[in-house]
Amino acid sequence: VSNWLGGGGGGLPIAPEIARLPAGKTLCLDGEDDDDALCPSLPAGNAQVIKLPGDHHFKGDYDRLAQTLLEHLPAR
Repeated sequence: VSNWLGGGGGGLPIAPEIARLPAGKTLCLDGEDDDDALCPSLPAGNAQVIKLPGDHHFKGDYDRLAQTLLEHLPAR
């Protein structure tokens, strides 16, 4: 998402804004092979980071991506 918002240079810095989110309520998913992922640059403890196989397209396994997101939604 950071690339969509300007993470590729010249855009707005995304990491500082994510770091301002409440600790323990942020989930960051990235691909194991994604060298440009934002998740590793977040301050420790600010976000739960989950690595999935592949790059920023998650090997096209969007069902797994959706399942991972659903598993980490807070219970109501």
